[in-house]
Amino acid sequence: MRKHSKLSIVLATFNCADTLQDCLNSIAEQTVPDVEVIVVDGASTDSTLEIIKANREMITHWISEPDKGIYDAWNKAIQLGSGDWFYFIGGDDKLHANDSIARVMEQIRELPDETVIAYGSVCLTRMNGSTTRTGAEWDQIREDMHAQMCIPHQGAFHARALLDRFGGFDNTLEIAGDYKLIMQSLELAAPVFLVGIVVADQYAGGKSALRKHRTLALSEFRKVQVELGYPLSSAWLWAYAKGLLWLIMSRFRDVRA
Repeated sequence: MRKHSKLSIVLATFNCADTLQDCLNSIAEQTVPDVEVIVVDGASTDSTLEIIKANREMITHWISEPDKGIYDAWNKAIQLGSGDWFYFIGGDDKLHANDSIARVMEQIRELPDETVIAYGSVCLTRMNGSTTRTGAEWDQIREDMHAQMCIPHQGAFHARALLDRFGGFDNTLEIAGDYKLIMQSLELAAPVFLVGIVVADQYAGGKSALRKHRTLALSEFRKVQVELGYPLSSAWLWAYAKGLLWLIMSRFRDVRA
């Protein structure tokens, strides 16, 4: 059992000055002591850097330089981090409660050594202000993974062993890098749902949330599936057909999923 697991919290930023301080505050308020914070900024042009510098006492490592996208930034953070587990949060999201990480790590320390992905629930706020809570046992969502990403990165914790095994995230993908790593992890062990824990508050936005980008996401999902030897599923075909319809609709009104 992992009795003394250390966590690295990774924050990739780019021009997120409006929301970054709230995110950093939610990390600073956590009650668990053995956590390092790594910020990888993509050469922001707003006041993001000033906010990072103002909070450098709570930040273990930070860099600011151009990158090739979020997965490239995350891979840089993995090289900087020393944690046994890694957690990736967006600059426009925040941890749900001040004991979220403590409760997560308490459960992770009791997991078998072969576990490489653990995940809790996420509270999602949509563009219209409505909220929903994601998260379910792996056996309930595994079939849906053929057509969608069922474990948002705001709720997922990745073991260092997994990141080392597969070399981190595939930064040739625009949207499905985290999806690919989860699918690769199945070779080692099934993901474990952390029951009763809301990890983070996620706010709808970003490229993957736009319905006009649904076909891109699904195309990348299928690329990953082919690479890993998964057959074409009816769930993927149906999702792609809906994605094409959303793509047409987005020419008149660009809505979010």
